[in-house]
Amino acid sequence: MRRRRLLQGSIGVVGALAGCVDRFTPGAGSDARACPSTVPRVENADYDGEFEMNCHRPGGSTPDGSGTALTADDRSASLPDADIAFTLTNGRDRHFDTNFYDWSLQKRADGEWHGVVARRVPADSESSLAPGDSHAWSVSIRNEDLGQPVEPVEADESPSLRALGAGTYAFVVAGSYGEAGRSIRDNQPSVGYARPFELDGDSLELVPTEAVEDATRDGDTVTVSVGVDDPETITVERGVDPSTPDDGRHTTLITETVYGRPTLRNVLAHFEEGVERVRLRTGATAGSRLRRGTTFSYRGTTYGVTNRE
Repeated sequence: MRRRRLLQGSIGVVGALAGCVDRFTPGAGSDARACPSTVPRVENADYDGEFEMNCHRPGGSTPDGSGTALTADDRSASLPDADIAFTLTNGRDRHFDTNFYDWSLQKRADGEWHGVVARRVPADSESSLAPGDSHAWSVSIRNEDLGQPVEPVEADESPSLRALGAGTYAFVVAGSYGEAGRSIRDNQPSVGYARPFELDGDSLELVPTEAVEDATRDGDTVTVSVGVDDPETITVERGVDPSTPDDGRHTTLITETVYGRPTLRNVLAHFEEGVERVRLRTGATAGSRLRRGTTFSYRGTTYGVTNRE
């Protein structure tokens, strides 16, 4: 196993919270009923060309016929405190060029897979897994301090996650086979390995962060204030037509995804019965993702950012 030296201070935030993204054609080893067929969209490491997803289900054979598999030490874990380990073993006769820090976690909801964990991936952290070698990740989940914003995690081999509810998840690693040390993009096809597992326990309830200082309702409008100086106001409305967003962006979100976006979380948590509009007074940087014209769906309802001032 060969790993390149990390560049200190150079961090890229992976956009795993883009919602449900269908970007790649599934390979023969995928099964949409049990496994994801894609990896979440990333901002700095797109996979181009042919993509093949292989899924190792509990008790099943190796997915690609070569012996390479991503396995877990258990089929399920129980919330609120859960631990599960994953191991990727290279059963082919070529190196698997990947990035051990660029794993992803997806959750299945309403028949679709959604990226649910935002990560900070170190720059120049590509790695090679030699034939016959293995690499392990130890994932811990602690559903505590949920009133605090959920920040992107440092994407290492022992990540500590929070704000995950019960359901079906999959741990996913992607790369390509070739000579040791080559870029993932240098070889085709790009190959993903997914390992589904269950989290048992309570579902995740959507509540605002503790940063909210005031929320006032006037008819069908709620105004939410977050303690910042010189705030701007972002207006989000229910029932916006998603077919013609100003900037062409629309995504479907689930509660775990929303927790990774504190500004959006503080908006959606105030759409109680009868509320058609939420005005959030927050800092410009905090609200940078909510651009005017952006639309998104959550729990079967479409919302849109109609104004920023």
